[in-house]
Amino acid sequence: MKREYSRSKIVLLAGTALVALMFVFPPWEYHDSDTSSSRSAGYHLFFNPPDPRTAAFGHQVRFPERLIVRKSLIRLILQLFTVIPAILGLAIVVRTNRSVFTFFIGFLFLLPAVLAFGLVAWAVVGNGLETGNWTLR
Repeated sequence: MKREYSRSKIVLLAGTALVALMFVFPPWEYHDSDTSSSRSAGYHLFFNPPDPRTAAFGHQVRFPERLIVRKSLIRLILQLFTVIPAILGLAIVVRTNRSVFTFFIGFLFLLPAVLAFGLVAWAVVGNGLETGNWTLR
């Protein structure tokens, strides 16, 4: 007996796997307690943080022994507040039996993800233009 999954269930399963991966590989940051500056350390396994000796700040770190690595909880929370509504909205939008009202609700759930994507794209392009890495022709 072949079991068929609806599109909504597939979206929810994939979204659950994505959220689980976000917890298994959280964002990390280097923090220089001397200057109170922080820098992204990327994504690493929950139980295997990056080595603080590999941190590359724009300045010379005066006290490398005070350099710490910690999880970036703000980035993780922002990711969760963007991804979870997007998953729920996409699951609602791809349903086969939906009304105009449920489609509108699904669109409202998708809106934060679209806005977040737009803001990130705007920041990346703006930074590229500002630093001279990109030009508009």
